[in-house]
Amino acid sequence: MYIKKLIISSFGKYENEQIEFKEGINIVYGENESGKSTIHKFIEAMLFGFFKDQKARRAYSDDYNKYLPLHTNKYGGILIFNDQGKEIRIERNLLKGKDKVIIYDNNTGEDISNKYYYDVSTKLYAPFDDSVMNRRIYKNTISISQLGCGTSSDLIEELKDKLINLNDSKSDLSVRTAISSLSDSLYALGTEKRKNNSPMYEMQTSLEKLQKDRNMIIENMDKVSTMVSEINILDSNIEKNTMIKEKYSNDIKALKYQKERIRLEEYNRKLDENNNLLKEMREIKCFNVSEKDYKHLKKNMDEINMLQKQVVSGIEKKEKCKNEISKIERTLPRGHSLYKNRDFKLDYNEMQNLNNEKNILVYKRQNSNQVLLEDKLKKDREDFQKYCIIFVLSLLSSISSIILGLIHDPLLYVFLLFLPIAYLNYKKFNHRKKEISIVKKQLLEMQNTYEELKLRLETVEININNIIKKYDCKSYEEFIGEYYQNAKDTSALDKVKEELIILRERNKNIDDSIEFLEEEIRKLKDENYSLLEKNNVNTLEEFEENINNILRRDQLKLKSENNKIVLKNIIPIEELQKVISNVEIHTSTEERTVYDDLDNLMKYETSANEKIKSMEIEKSKLEGQIETLISQNASLPDVENEIIFIENEILKLRSKEKSLQLAISTIQNISEEIHNELAPELNKLLGEIISKITGKYQVLKVAKDLDIKVEHPIDNQLIDLNKLSSGTLDQVYFAFRMGLNQFLNKSEFPILLDESFIQYDDNRLANTLKYLTDNNKKRQILIFTSQDREVRITEKYTLQYNLIKLH
Repeated sequence: MYIKKLIISSFGKYENEQIEFKEGINIVYGENESGKSTIHKFIEAMLFGFFKDQKARRAYSDDYNKYLPLHTNKYGGILIFNDQGKEIRIERNLLKGKDKVIIYDNNTGEDISNKYYYDVSTKLYAPFDDSVMNRRIYKNTISISQLGCGTSSDLIEELKDKLINLNDSKSDLSVRTAISSLSDSLYALGTEKRKNNSPMYEMQTSLEKLQKDRNMIIENMDKVSTMVSEINILDSNIEKNTMIKEKYSNDIKALKYQKERIRLEEYNRKLDENNNLLKEMREIKCFNVSEKDYKHLKKNMDEINMLQKQVVSGIEKKEKCKNEISKIERTLPRGHSLYKNRDFKLDYNEMQNLNNEKNILVYKRQNSNQVLLEDKLKKDREDFQKYCIIFVLSLLSSISSIILGLIHDPLLYVFLLFLPIAYLNYKKFNHRKKEISIVKKQLLEMQNTYEELKLRLETVEININNIIKKYDCKSYEEFIGEYYQNAKDTSALDKVKEELIILRERNKNIDDSIEFLEEEIRKLKDENYSLLEKNNVNTLEEFEENINNILRRDQLKLKSENNKIVLKNIIPIEELQKVISNVEIHTSTEERTVYDDLDNLMKYETSANEKIKSMEIEKSKLEGQIETLISQNASLPDVENEIIFIENEILKLRSKEKSLQLAISTIQNISEEIHNELAPELNKLLGEIISKITGKYQVLKVAKDLDIKVEHPIDNQLIDLNKLSSGTLDQVYFAFRMGLNQFLNKSEFPILLDESFIQYDDNRLANTLKYLTDNNKKRQILIFTSQDREVRITEKYTLQYNLIKLH
């Protein structure tokens, strides 16, 4: 069998993708996150779906959500595989609620789903029978993911079942099926504690109920006797508490009489106090003055005092300011001679401009090119004379050669070579002649400019000297020093005068402030006089006395009103006559004194009353319980006969339970014996594989619980896997998976390796790939990797491989 083609409709990151595989070795190469593991998981999903390995209910694994596409409502695809020359097409929809699997003959297009295994838990068809290939066998043998070479614990039962089938001459015996059937029968019997409506549980429940009924009848008979004794005790206690309650009731009546007398005494005392307040109010004499006017008047007086203090402070500040002005005026120079030359600043600026202009003129004169031009003129004249002489001599030589050649010998024409020299020198002296003319013109212009600079410089120096003499200075430096001294003295004087102006302004502000304050004081005094006249008083003290009398009267009035409220709270007016009558009546007749608190007495009375009621209720309950127990009691002999019958039935069920347990134990022992018979054959196969891929270890031992050990090649000791390196451990598990797959499956299923060699060094990888190419020539191998070394090493052993590059 080999996988021929994948058509991914929508799965993880892939949508509408097709991938084709070939027989033999297929290497799927791509960078990390390029989708290798997604393709690996797609193959598993197409074969088994995303269901958890649970037979009881249909549940989805976490991988369902991991690979669920985000931007489409499709989830699934197509897997085409070749099985013994026949192409099979699996179409699967993975969406929850829309799960569907259809299996076609890809050559004819016929739906052949009903010819394949039907999974009752998922209610879907599967391409393989569960006993031949299921998800557990797939993930523990032919499919190896990154760092996932180990095996899971659920493979143990699968392995036991397969070993039984191998030893039974290829019959369809299944240990799991037999034990499952016996276990179902055992489960149907049930146990005493498991609530599943089983015979054992129902019998045990009935027995326990009958035993409880028997014990309850016996207990009820004892309870009735006990209850009768309790009722007699309750009757005695009710009588005692009734007497205590009557005593507390009498004490409460006496204490109420005492409290009524105390309330009346308190009422009379408050009434006398209120009468005294009314008498004092009538004795207070006062004029009708305005409290508002009094407060206004007092506020004005406080404000006048504050303003008068501010006037005194202002006068002191004014005197201080005057002293400072006098002091500054004495320091000022008379006539202010520093300002005799008002145009000093203008002359200084003019001097600076003239000096700058002078410097520029001097610079221009000193940097003139006149000397250079004169030198150039001299050199050009010398060159002109030289070129002129050469031209004349060359020309004469050429003319002479023509004449002599005509007269004497034509060979003399050779001297015509001087004619080009004459021409070249003619051009040079003509060029020098033009340059001499240009230089002469430049010299003439420069001489004119120089004269202008000289005249302007003389004018500037005259103007500078005039300014220096104006201020009786002998030099430019002395003039500058005089200017800076004058500027410094002028600045100091300006600062003093500015300070003097500020002080005079401050003095004026103080005068204005004092005048304003005095005017405010006058206004307030006029207003106070009007307020006194309005209220018919002469002084503030008289005004204050009247106000105090009014306040005292109001206080007494308020206190009297409060006393009336207190009197009403002590004894309401409508109850007063009744309280007086009660006190007068009981004063002569009730002489009993109670020293306890009324609240405590009422609590005691209530507590006694509650005890009586509680005991009466308890007595009533006991009487009712006695009647109920007597009516509910069944016949004790009938219950005991029923218990004997149920106990006999339970003994029969337990005998059947032991028989089923014995059968299960016997089958399990047979399973172990078969494992012991086939284990050497499996260990031999595993030893051959581990020897080929490690080149070191040759013996591998597998116990019935899949506990794997390797034999050390030197001292022959068995070594636990946890003592091996991670790379060797991966190789051991890889050999174990390959051996189990070869041992258990007669069909040649493809081997899927997803980054399975990431911990292998190059030597381990080479041994493993050599084993795969040499021992699986008729088997398809899918290698998913992000490294190119698998390709390089595979090419050493075979060139017949299919490389699929992912982008």
